[in-house]
Amino acid sequence: MYEVALRGVRDSMSDSEIINKIKSEKSLNTVKVATDDDRKYGRNFTRETKNAVFLREALAKELVCGICGARLHFKAISHDHKTGKALGGTGDPNNAQLTHPYCNTGYKESIAAAAAKAAKGVG
Repeated sequence: MYEVALRGVRDSMSDSEIINKIKSEKSLNTVKVATDDDRKYGRNFTRETKNAVFLREALAKELVCGICGARLHFKAISHDHKTGKALGGTGDPNNAQLTHPYCNTGYKESIAAAAAKAAKGVG
């Protein structure tokens, strides 16, 4: 993706031309395309949002997990809502962070379960 974006900048392509070029690359076609309901409610991250967050983070600094802080490998990245959808979080780039797939699923669930257990005074 970096190569496509940087070649586009080098070749003076517009942002929309670069985005269309990235969309047309089969090797970069791993991001889910948002449905009409996703757009209507603005809860899920669009392909453009995921790409923008990845580029923002990758170009700014070393890629690290937003949950555990450890380094990320570019082939093992998950997109996480900082404020969850259930709590009203949107699919906006400012509400997105890059995480390990495990941290975005199993680890967050175990932390939430421990917090719920503590709130009930169990254990």
